[in-house]
Amino acid sequence: MLINVRGTNGSGKSSAVRHLLDTYGKENKIEQEGWRKKGTRVVGYELPGDLVVLGNYEYFQMGGLDGFKPYVRIWEELIPSFGKSHKYVVYESIIVSGVIGRACTLMDEFGGFFPFLDTPVEECIRRIYARQSEYRPINEKIITNFHKRMVNMQTNLQVRGYNVAGLRHQDSGPHLEHLLKEAGWEPKGGIIV
Repeated sequence: MLINVRGTNGSGKSSAVRHLLDTYGKENKIEQEGWRKKGTRVVGYELPGDLVVLGNYEYFQMGGLDGFKPYVRIWEELIPSFGKSHKYVVYESIIVSGVIGRACTLMDEFGGFFPFLDTPVEECIRRIYARQSEYRPINEKIITNFHKRMVNMQTNLQVRGYNVAGLRHQDSGPHLEHLLKEAGWEPKGGIIV
C-alpha cells in the first residue's frame, strides 16, 4: 500500500512524515548505492508494522525524495521495490511530479491513498519565508499557482476514483498516523532499534 503525501512547498509534508520517524524511530536506516557519486545514501527508514518511509530526513530543512536523481529511478525502481517488499510505503510527493501519471500508475499496481495537506497558501508562503528567504528570493506567484494545481489535482484524483484523504495542517503528523492506522497499520509499540 502506497501513501503518497501531497501538498505544495511549505505545506508541511516533511513535518507530517517526520512525526512518524520521531514517534517510531529513524534508527533503522535503509542505505543504497547509486544515488550519489560515491558511497551510499539514506533512501528510507524501516518502522514497526512493515512500514517504510522513503526519503532522507537526516537534515532539518530537507526531507523526502526531492534531492534524489535521476527522478525516473524513483518511479521505476525505488518505490516499486519497496512496494513489493513492504505492506506500507510512505513517501512525499516529488515536487517535479506536478503531473500525476506515474504516481497513479504505481497506485494502480500497489493500492493506497493520497493524503493532501489542507494548508492555506498564505501559511505555505509564510513557512517558506521563515526557512529559506535568506538563501534565495521567493516567487509568491509560483507558490500560489502550485497550490492551485494541488487543489485541482486532489479533485481530479477523486473524480478518477483514487482514494484521497484530507490531511489537517494543524496536526498533520498525528493525523497522518491516524490515517495509516485506519488503513490497517499496526505499529506494535514505539521506537524500535
